[in-house]
Amino acid sequence: MRNYVVYHNGLTKKGNLKPQPVLTPIFQSAIIAINLLSQILSLQILNNEAYLNTFQPLQPAAFFLLSLKVPVQGYAIGLLFFVVYYILIGCVILKSQMEPELMGIPHIISGAGILINNFTMFRSGRFTNPLFTFLAIPIFIGEIPFCLWLYI
Repeated sequence: MRNYVVYHNGLTKKGNLKPQPVLTPIFQSAIIAINLLSQILSLQILNNEAYLNTFQPLQPAAFFLLSLKVPVQGYAIGLLFFVVYYILIGCVILKSQMEPELMGIPHIISGAGILINNFTMFRSGRFTNPLFTFLAIPIFIGEIPFCLWLYI
């Protein structure tokens, strides 16, 4: 009798699932949830509380702009866990007997594209990534076939 696990024959050992594919989305969600607190901070700056009167007039505005840039970097840190998840799932699909093996290679390429996208976002320090239009093509090439295979 066969035991079916969500990640069948992928990163399993004697029927027990290794925790990496399961834990990385949990870590990603925790980092992004903590990152949302910095967005609340930017709203608190706009409240015009009495303690904000201790700052000079332009200091709260500068601090507000800084607090808008922090969530972008925090989201990119959360996406690094998504990259690990995506590459692990690509390896699982390659080793699996339930999905076509060729579906795993585009998943790994998508994970590499997201990784390059994150590092260029870190290096640019802007809200938008200058290379995203070029990196979106391999990312979507890896995601679309698997979504269509699951749908059909």
